[in-house]
Amino acid sequence: MRSMSLKPVSLVAGLLLSVWLLAVCVPAVAQTDSRALYLESIRNSIEHLESVSPQTMDNGQVRAPDPDRYEFSYNGAVSLRRNFARTATEVDRAPMGYGFLENTVTEAGLNVGARTGLSFSSTVSRTNDLWGTVLNEKQVDVYGLKQSFGSGVSTSALGFTRNVTRNSPHLGLETTTRTDAFSFATGLRRSNDLKLSFTDTEIDTPGGHTESVFQASYTPKFSGGDGPLSLVRTEKLINGVSTEIEKIDLTAPFLWGGLKGVAEHHSTETFTGNLLTKLRTTHVLLPLEVIGKGVTADFLVTGSDKGAGMVETQTAKLVNPFRIAGRTYTAEETYITLHQPGLESETLMTKLCAPLAGGQAVIQRQTVDTETATGTTEQRQLSVVLPTIKVGTVSPCRRNA
Repeated sequence: MRSMSLKPVSLVAGLLLSVWLLAVCVPAVAQTDSRALYLESIRNSIEHLESVSPQTMDNGQVRAPDPDRYEFSYNGAVSLRRNFARTATEVDRAPMGYGFLENTVTEAGLNVGARTGLSFSSTVSRTNDLWGTVLNEKQVDVYGLKQSFGSGVSTSALGFTRNVTRNSPHLGLETTTRTDAFSFATGLRRSNDLKLSFTDTEIDTPGGHTESVFQASYTPKFSGGDGPLSLVRTEKLINGVSTEIEKIDLTAPFLWGGLKGVAEHHSTETFTGNLLTKLRTTHVLLPLEVIGKGVTADFLVTGSDKGAGMVETQTAKLVNPFRIAGRTYTAEETYITLHQPGLESETLMTKLCAPLAGGQAVIQRQTVDTETATGTTEQRQLSVVLPTIKVGTVSPCRRNA
């Protein structure tokens, strides 16, 4: 009787065990497949995060990330990069003379099509003592935009950059410097480039500091080559004192009778407070091959006004090389005039260079006429410079005892 009563019990227990095994194993298999698919889908993200997450080594141990250094990067339509480094360093103001220097760099970029790009970068440099107190911190944030358009020789590029720098010393005032820069460049035609730029800077110092700079340059093609033309205008306001500077540079190389000459002009005007100063230079070099081979005419005008009146010097110089009996001689004629308040002067200088005894002999005559409020004076000067001439050698003398 007892053995027959146990058979139904064992049968029921077997059925219950089979149902439990199916309930446990089937979901586990399905869950294993879903986890495998999920891990495979995020494999790329896992690989990018390996540098900042614990990793399993070959021996089964877990390697923790370096707390003093890590790097993260991602490249795609949006590029991301972040670096952190911490090093021990000597710090004079810190207790025990040591501290930590931490550098954190964050960069991001976005390309919108083939011609538009956005960028951002942030660099934070921080010095801490051994207890974590911030002794000095500097942060530089840069925002950028680049846009290109056009094609061929008329390709153009437009750019904007904003730079914000914050200095936060432990003892002292925090200062912020903001600089906005705009740039534009285009090719008007072949070998002719136009560039424009504007920079505006503001520093929140107690006295105030603002500065703006406008630059324009154009490079046309002349018969003698490229001739850059440029304009730079600067405006400053520092501690309530304004300064304006305007600089112009013009250069035009040309060909004259198959030889290269040049015409150029440079000027600078500075206005500070109520004082205006001027500097200017005009120069023309002409090759006069029609007169003789190697003949040149040089004209130079310089002027300077430092608030007491313009001081101007004009110089005209003619250089004429010629040959006689197979030897080359050079004749130079220079005329100089000086104009300044209360004084006028004229200088005439004639110079002849001739070959002599393997060297050069120079004969120069100069006349200077000066006119002032008290009268007129005249000075004349003649100089002759001869090369060293070796007359002979002295034979040694021997005496026999």
